[in-house]
Amino acid sequence: VRPGRGIEVTVRGAQAYPTTDLALGRTVFPNAPLPTGMSEPSAAVDGDPDTAWRPGRDGRLVVDLGARRAVGRVEAEWSAGRVPGLSVEFSDDGISYRRAGALTGHGRVRSLRATGSPRYVALRASGTPEGRGGLVRLSVR
Repeated sequence: VRPGRGIEVTVRGAQAYPTTDLALGRTVFPNAPLPTGMSEPSAAVDGDPDTAWRPGRDGRLVVDLGARRAVGRVEAEWSAGRVPGLSVEFSDDGISYRRAGALTGHGRVRSLRATGSPRYVALRASGTPEGRGGLVRLSVR
């Protein structure tokens, strides 16, 4: 492209940045070594619909938002199988957590309207059959 000229490029399926998803691409815990049956938690916030976090039995992941951020909604999308019970906790320091609530909904997507300004958002999957589906997307807005 010559100086002073521009070119428009369209990429189908790409997400525009900046995004309103506070969890997208953030640091996620636990990291290695992972508990038995758990896959890499970063798969839940990598923006790739072909990857998923498998929590193992009663797994929990924590997303570090980098700073305290205003949160109004948490949404989780499950890939296949029975969607487990999903609950959210908030923390300002990564040590003490307070319950924000349970995610509800029908089908593969569950959500929670929440209010708070946490730095850390934890998602707990309860009653998860090992090897059955996984969390494709965790969004915090």
